[in-house]
Amino acid sequence: MALTNYLMQTVFGLLLFYHFGLGLFDKTSPAVNIFFFAVLLYFQLKFSQFWLQHFNQGPVEWLWKGLTYFRFADIRKKQIKR
Repeated sequence: MALTNYLMQTVFGLLLFYHFGLGLFDKTSPAVNIFFFAVLLYFQLKFSQFWLQHFNQGPVEWLWKGLTYFRFADIRKKQIKR
């Protein structure tokens, strides 16, 4: 999930702070920017927790591995039968 979270944070940061998004970097104080970061980090952690309960690896990691080895493995976790 590291690569997925890194790319997700980059995209959200670009959309929040750069001119082609909301352009908030010059309009907000550093304290507000840190607050935005903390909120984004919280949602990323919750999304990662949810994702890893159902899948073995992050979506970007799965795509990268599949393109590297020219085959895409099953991303879902195996269900343990009791």
